[in-house]
Amino acid sequence: YQRRVRARLRSLCALPSLLRAAVDACAHDDAALLLVQRCVLGDRLPELVAATLERDTPADHTDVDAVESFVWPLTERAGTLLSLLAQAADEWAAVGERSIDYITLLLRAVRRHLVRIAADVSTDRDATERALQLLHALVALVGSIAANQGESRRALLASDGVASVAALLRVVAHVKHNGDVRRELLRALANLSSNEPTVADTIVAEEALDAILQSTRMDMEQPYTSQWAIVLLRNVCEWSGAAREHIAALKRVHADGDAANAHMQEQFGLRVEEMGDGKIKISSSDENKRE
Repeated sequence: YQRRVRARLRSLCALPSLLRAAVDACAHDDAALLLVQRCVLGDRLPELVAATLERDTPADHTDVDAVESFVWPLTERAGTLLSLLAQAADEWAAVGERSIDYITLLLRAVRRHLVRIAADVSTDRDATERALQLLHALVALVGSIAANQGESRRALLASDGVASVAALLRVVAHVKHNGDVRRELLRALANLSSNEPTVADTIVAEEALDAILQSTRMDMEQPYTSQWAIVLLRNVCEWSGAAREHIAALKRVHADGDAANAHMQEQFGLRVEEMGDGKIKISSSDENKRE
């Protein structure tokens, strides 16, 4: 029965007019939402994107240049797409290879779009936020796939998706208001890097290690970002000797009593000191006052 239902849904997903109607109605119609969810499970993500853009046929999903050409229209309708994909996030355990390849191409296209935004000082905040919204939706999907041990995760690992996510982490570090997206990128990579030496090598090759190290800084507005960064750093260092060497070669920039330590005292009531043997001592500012 389930096979017959899936086959019927796949045939329905091939109808552009029906998909456009489902996109418009899914916010308030459970049947339309089910159809949209099954689009990706039925390997019809390109058709869903086309419907979101109100097109009859998808753009060429084999060429990143062609995909990038409609990234901007997608960012204009990112709210709709984000809503569709976020509601389907729990259904991503069996995404088809065609949809995974399309997600990878979208990630590459959005990355190129963000590089242009970061380089253009005249870009307004709304344009940046729309692009980040779209990226947040895509990376949330990647994170859901990465968290499942199945064929979809293996297909993702075999694709260029890992390299795209690692490169995006490096790019997003230079884009303002990136908190939610950066957390999702770190979460996806942390799950993908678990017991996967090739992922650690890819992260080092994409020069994303410094972006991970920067993300370990405590952020009161994004408290889970540093936690995912620490998990990811642990996974990468477990498998990559190059990562361990890179970190061992780092030199301390700030000295005791500098602005960074003052910030720790003000925000958290802590004082950080480096001992003679290179170890770090963290103490309460109140204890220092009593002494």
